[in-house]
Amino acid sequence: MPGPYKVLPACLSFVLGVALSLAPSMGAALPTESPPALRMGVSQSWAMPFARYANGQLQGGILFDFGQELAARLDVPLRVRVIPPKRVEAMLASGEVDLHCLVSPRWLQQELPASRWTEPVLRMDDVLLARPEFEGHELDLAHVQGASVGLVVSYLYPALDEALASGRLRREDAPAQAQVFEKMLRGRSDFGVSNRLIADWFNKQQPAAQRLKTLQTLATLDTACALAPRPQQDPARIKAALRQLIRDGAIEKILQRYR
Repeated sequence: MPGPYKVLPACLSFVLGVALSLAPSMGAALPTESPPALRMGVSQSWAMPFARYANGQLQGGILFDFGQELAARLDVPLRVRVIPPKRVEAMLASGEVDLHCLVSPRWLQQELPASRWTEPVLRMDDVLLARPEFEGHELDLAHVQGASVGLVVSYLYPALDEALASGRLRREDAPAQAQVFEKMLRGRSDFGVSNRLIADWFNKQQPAAQRLKTLQTLATLDTACALAPRPQQDPARIKAALRQLIRDGAIEKILQRYR
């Protein structure tokens, strides 16, 4: 029968073997941290074809496709934050989101320095709409009296400034573009303002008798992306990736999906 002095080396060999088998190999790569996401803020005021929401999350539309494409060019994940219109500028200023896209400087309450804007991404029309029963073809803003106009809360509409200030038009605010349309069809607003693409999309979904009338173009504006003061991603990289999207026709390809 072997003595105890022969059992000890065997035990040590066993323990050493287990320890070596559990230790990582010298050549194994250490886990790396994932890159910070591109945090894009999207206002709740958008409607299709720009934004389709489900359970409070952005699930589709031009802005969703645009954000996915931009993040792919940066080789980072995309994180979308859906924001109430009144909070958009504050969250951008505080750095809770990195960028807010397809917006005009003329829509914002606060003027941003040029360094916080990308180059123009998309030119869009703001149009004045009337209810289906309206008989005219254009509204004379200089002579309208006491009519209500549906607008998205917190957004500015310089083309209507004088008519609103004089009281000839009365502002009827709604939290989102879809509610502007709903108020018009219910008779709560005489007129409304919308992006032309949104108005066209809305009318395609309506019976002929409930389609809103496009009266006139109020403004044609270049829209871009506004950046946070210190975004998580390098601003120069964001601007370069966006420039590439525009140059290679990716923006137009996204738009074609919704026309």
